[in-house]
Amino acid sequence: MVFFMRMFMNSKRQKRHAPALRVWQAEAPHAQEEGLDCLWAQVSKLRSEKWVERHLVRPYLAFDGVLCEALQHNLPSLPPPPHQPHYIYPFPMVVFRLFDYTDCPEGPVLPGSHSIERFLGEEQLRHILERNYADRKVCAAQLLSFQGKLKVPLEYMIVEVIFGELLRLPTSRQLEICYGSLLLELCKLQPSSLPQVLAQAVELLYEQLDTMNTDCLDRLSYHQRVVELVPASFAPFLPAKPVPDYRFEKEGADGLPGAPVAARLSSCIRNKCTPEEALEVLAELPNPLQEDEGMEPAHNPLKIQVFVETLLYIASKSFSHSFAGIAKFHYVFKTLASTEEAQICVLRSTYDLWHNHQQMMIGLVDKYLKTQIVECSAVANWVFSKDLAPDFMRPYVWEILHLTIRKMIKHVRKLELELEDAKNKLSKEGSRSEDVRMGDSGDKDHPTEEMVERMEEKLEATQSDLKNLFLIIFQRFIMTLTEHIGQCEVEGTNFQTYWFRWTLGRLQEVFFQHHEHVFKYVTTLESLLFTSDIDPHVLEVFQQFAALRA
Repeated sequence: MVFFMRMFMNSKRQKRHAPALRVWQAEAPHAQEEGLDCLWAQVSKLRSEKWVERHLVRPYLAFDGVLCEALQHNLPSLPPPPHQPHYIYPFPMVVFRLFDYTDCPEGPVLPGSHSIERFLGEEQLRHILERNYADRKVCAAQLLSFQGKLKVPLEYMIVEVIFGELLRLPTSRQLEICYGSLLLELCKLQPSSLPQVLAQAVELLYEQLDTMNTDCLDRLSYHQRVVELVPASFAPFLPAKPVPDYRFEKEGADGLPGAPVAARLSSCIRNKCTPEEALEVLAELPNPLQEDEGMEPAHNPLKIQVFVETLLYIASKSFSHSFAGIAKFHYVFKTLASTEEAQICVLRSTYDLWHNHQQMMIGLVDKYLKTQIVECSAVANWVFSKDLAPDFMRPYVWEILHLTIRKMIKHVRKLELELEDAKNKLSKEGSRSEDVRMGDSGDKDHPTEEMVERMEEKLEATQSDLKNLFLIIFQRFIMTLTEHIGQCEVEGTNFQTYWFRWTLGRLQEVFFQHHEHVFKYVTTLESLLFTSDIDPHVLEVFQQFAALRA
């Protein structure tokens, strides 16, 4: 068996995926090896040491006399099942390393990266995590009771394994808060040593932030605690206070277009006017897109700006007030935002008011999507628009993009389940009596073939919308990155800036977070967008992703 393993490992194995799965782009201070390469090195070292291993517990030694006299059996061969197109295999991995033996000042020596003891210890700790992640107290106690704790620096291995799971790519197995709460519980149970190891790990992580994968960087964000910790001299670097920025109450706002109408609309809304009355007030506003004797534009950006900013400012006391305002004036939103351009205007006006309150922006966009005030494609195009360029690198923008994608995926899944349920009911009906099949039973919930056909058409349309959403997002990524490269070439500067690396990381993040659905369109993406004529750096991100299931 070892011979065949050596042949496989020495073959020209495809490892294009490895750079995409690295937590850090740099190789220092610890090499980030591809998972099989590292495991093969550990097995080879064990073989060179004549297969001597002292880490595993061997309870069977207590029954050695009985086992020696027992009847021996020949184990049958276990052929692997043949490949099927619908099989989904585990993703490859890159081994996460945070510590080596020099980081452990006293006590047992940390096994080397190519030591089989390192592999066995990490796998056993991961097994404890997988079995007990739902109860942090039990999980922490089990980790600290690890059977081999006297042979290895247990605190270092536990912290390394937890951070490895937290930063695992393409996605972590559990929610980020699971690992954070577990680390806190471990510090409570082992206050004499574990907090110091955790502080050492955090210092090592922050020393390498400049080369960290963008998706991993987001998982370490903790804004409020950082604000409380930094000294007063850092105040200029902190974000502005999360308050609304209402243009019609600023000094000199009287001269702004729509200011008088905004004042009247504000008075009407405070006096509990109806949506129709609000539209009557807005009807006084001219359309800045209207040309002399030209066709009536499909939307009026001034109406949208005045209405959205005024309503949301009045309802700015809380999320509940804002959501109630949107619900009450939903008809006005739908009337004003009937096209994608108008929906982008709604998003732009919302951003103009709440650009200092990221959480409110996320909540409002989510509400717009739920109430179908804006479409997913409008949000995607707005994220990449020039209006949002000042905040393009901020995490909340990408949280909005991901929640938009998830919203569409959830809708597709809902329609799939409804269609599957309807088909099951229809097939069961086929075994019933003729009068029931003809609908004489009075069961109004029973689906007909025509209803199932309509549901299939609706599902196909929604699946097409999801595909188009991914195409829009990836096309805008390519356009944005290509434009940056072209501008840098004109200016004679290096295009590989932090902005470029960050945006590439966000592209990879979209691939990773929605890999189950993006893989369905790999062939389409390869033929339409990620072709050989785009920049190699952008193409490499797609090729690394595609190689995960190659």
